Amino acid sequence: LALPFTLIAPAAGRTGRVAIGAQDVHHAEKGAHTGCVSAAMVREAGASFTIVGHSERRADQGETDAQVRAKAAAARAAGLRVI
Repeated sequence: LALPFTLIAPAAGRTGRVAIGAQDVHHAEKGAHTGCVSAAMVREAGASFTIVGHSERRADQGETDAQVRAKAAAARAAGLRVI
């Protein structure tokens, strides 16, 4: 299940064998990025994976291949699997 960030912690550990993931992560490890969640925070909340490169993020927010690559690298560095 790829959940909104606010639901990751409550769902982690309650789903049995179903993996809990995030719908997106930010590429930066630290810093003030209003409304964004770092991969480390997603992992700490209990997620084991994240999805990056959503078509709607690309269309609505102009997300580029370079940004998706950076998000994937950050997620892997934090110990998350990447879709």
